[in-house]
Amino acid sequence: MKMLTKTSPLLPNFWDELLQTPLAGGTRSTGATVPAVNITEEDKAYTLSFAIPGKSKDDFEVEVEDDLLVVRTNTTHEDSSEGTHYTHREYHYGSFQRSFTLPESVAADKISARYKDGILNIDLPKREEALPAPKKLISVK
Repeated sequence: MKMLTKTSPLLPNFWDELLQTPLAGGTRSTGATVPAVNITEEDKAYTLSFAIPGKSKDDFEVEVEDDLLVVRTNTTHEDSSEGTHYTHREYHYGSFQRSFTLPESVAADKISARYKDGILNIDLPKREEALPAPKKLISVK
């Protein structure tokens, strides 16, 4: 039985490198990360939820221009671990930006955002005319 081995970062697997090129439809990792987002839809609103731990609410910039929602952060980190020798380091303190085209059903002037426990939630309320009509009971005569 042959054991699977992890490729060394110094000697990457040829196929991994080939398939990560943009021509092959892949992307090359630059060490930067973009937070994952969940999008939910309720009757009255959409909600975007980003998993972004370790930030404060002041680190975020959320803006709407025309029909485009832009979420970004510009976080800088000063390395205060003088004298520490890392053999491996994965913490990332960089910036990101994500853009979303808003559907016509969103009331852009009522969008709100909140950050708590590492989750950034952005609420996108729907316009009145986009809300589902309430059920109407029709009496039989």
